[in-house]
Amino acid sequence: MRRGILVMAMSICIIAISCKNDVKKQISTLEIYTVLTDGETYAPDTMAYYETTHSENGMIQKIEFYHSNGNLKGIEKYHYKDADDLPDESKYYGPDDKLLSYYVLSYDKKGNKVMSAAYDASNDELLRRETFDYDANGYMTAKRIKNAADETQRIYTFVNDEKGNELSMTVVNTDGTLVASERYQLTNVDSKGKWIEKYGIVNDVPKTFHVKK
Repeated sequence: MRRGILVMAMSICIIAISCKNDVKKQISTLEIYTVLTDGETYAPDTMAYYETTHSENGMIQKIEFYHSNGNLKGIEKYHYKDADDLPDESKYYGPDDKLLSYYVLSYDKKGNKVMSAAYDASNDELLRRETFDYDANGYMTAKRIKNAADETQRIYTFVNDEKGNELSMTVVNTDGTLVASERYQLTNVDSKGKWIEKYGIVNDVPKTFHVKK
């Protein structure tokens, strides 16, 4: 009997080690550069910002945000309830690992994030809400920034192509006044048609160059 128990324990241990070794870790990077223009020609110039996303088996664990000089700006860590593949909360830490804020996340039946509520970690005060709209393909078409009183402050609208690549972004105040407008010129895509390099263009002038790795 004791031998049977020992064999079972060893089997469980082997399975646990095997499962642990089966964890697939991925790291992706987003880099944003300023653009150097010379007449009608332009090219990426100096890195202005970058972030790295750390995932396990396709589930985001954390995103690290960096200044242009390479210094850490902050880290957002994601929490998953049970084995759910959608995070129910994220926490934002400063470069000194101090918790600054946290976000409670809500989804629709299709798994699209429909709301993010931001709270001050020092006193649990609600700071703002962000709500999101999607088209039939699940591509984001709008984001609304609301204050703690649930009053809309700004509205972002997005236009996407058939692959879900963002082609333009417009930001307006609630009275309709334009805050910002940017369109995107895709210069490189992967095998699935998703962008990996693109220019951000404002008033027909390239302002930023984005790279995903």
